Amino acid sequence: MNFSRILRFSATAAVQNTKTVLAKALSIHAFAISTLMLSTASHATNLPDLGSPDLVEYDRITEKKLGQAFTYALHTEYKLYQDPAITQYIRDIGHQIAGFSGTNRHYSFYIIDNPAINAFAGPDGVIGIHTGLIKAVRNEDELAGVIAHEISHVTQNHLSRRYEYSTTQGTINSLASFIAAVLIGSQDPNAGMAVFMGGMGLNMQEQLKNSRQHESEADSLGIDLLYKAGYDPKAMASFFGHLNDQSRSNSQQVPEILRTHPTSAHRLAEASNRAQQLEFQPDPHKQSRLDIIKLKLQQTIESNPQHNVLRTAFDNCYKQALTGKTITDKTYDCLTDKTQNSGLLRQANYLLLQQADKLDDKQRKALQHYSEYMLALYPTDIALHNLYSNYLSENNQMLQATQLLENLDSKTYQYEIQQHIAKLYNRQNKTAKAYLNLAKAYIAVGDKERAKHYIEQANTLAKGNINLQNAIKNFIEDHAITLIEKNNS
Repeated sequence: MNFSRILRFSATAAVQNTKTVLAKALSIHAFAISTLMLSTASHATNLPDLGSPDLVEYDRITEKKLGQAFTYALHTEYKLYQDPAITQYIRDIGHQIAGFSGTNRHYSFYIIDNPAINAFAGPDGVIGIHTGLIKAVRNEDELAGVIAHEISHVTQNHLSRRYEYSTTQGTINSLASFIAAVLIGSQDPNAGMAVFMGGMGLNMQEQLKNSRQHESEADSLGIDLLYKAGYDPKAMASFFGHLNDQSRSNSQQVPEILRTHPTSAHRLAEASNRAQQLEFQPDPHKQSRLDIIKLKLQQTIESNPQHNVLRTAFDNCYKQALTGKTITDKTYDCLTDKTQNSGLLRQANYLLLQQADKLDDKQRKALQHYSEYMLALYPTDIALHNLYSNYLSENNQMLQATQLLENLDSKTYQYEIQQHIAKLYNRQNKTAKAYLNLAKAYIAVGDKERAKHYIEQANTLAKGNINLQNAIKNFIEDHAITLIEKNNS
């Protein structure tokens, strides 16, 4: 079984040719289309009221399936930035803000390894943040401002409203074309618009009008979300205004986020005026968190990183652990000082697990106890589970490593969690269990056909293992999968 082929993530994020990328994007959604067509045939009344300019949302079942397809596309056709520590940092901010949105979506946040300054919102609360955006923000509040803006696009149903207004016929092909345009536009605004205009026949003037309205709505709601989540409500307008000023001095280098999120003097003034009405108490730890995230990001994606000025003793301890050949006791104690901010301590814990080969035996033993202490404090921290699981597996504690992830209770990010568990079982030569977890991974992103393939493989190999057979049976029943009958004669 070639797991390196099965589990590899594609690094083909660049969009070079609109027609080629559209064909690829449409093929990505083939598995979703087949199931959505059944829904279209039997629930035609749930499709948008075509031609109406009013808000008519596509139904939640459709949105969930599109969200699954979108997530699958991100994992297979775009270069995701995979560092668990930085990903968790973005997710912490995102879920903190989304918690005030009042919607029942299971938001998910991903980092795209792309130097362009951009972010995007997909269906069912799938949010993408470019590495270039993280590097461009001047403080954590500005980063939170962009994330709040994208969340607001989701809560205001802007995707479904764009689809409703632009669609001229209620076929699944136009829905797939729409979602392909969103995917392409997230990486190349010009290519995305070309697909949108060519595939939908959308009037440019109306599109621009709707876009400006949606941006204004996302600003207004995003500012309120920022304030409720404890971030500076002025940061959103401040960041977009800063980029707008920079683009004026160099019209050839307009950041992508300004092309996908059009700004105007009126929009910036409106957002600034709204934010001025809200009082805000700054948190001094936020800047330190962003500083070490930028340091880590530069170290992992740049061949000759130019480090930012670090402001605190903790930041310098982090830098020493990240860049030094060994980690001294002084540095270790600095990074595990429980009087520090909890967000900083979690990032330090991630780093120590990733840099465990720099520790001596005494430090490694202490790190294991400390990590278990942190897991008790943060039982839903996916990065901590993943990194500690890796640490255990590298120290020949495979059973504990696997159980740690099996017991992780998370409704989101199941594709990556189940893929990780499958790798662990494969390393233990427990192939049937690995196949079962691969089936769980693919069902999480709506790929029922591929899930069926892996559950059939698991079922074949599970003969004689009653517990595993029961687990497979439950999975088959839960997801209404029909296995192919095999002739054993």
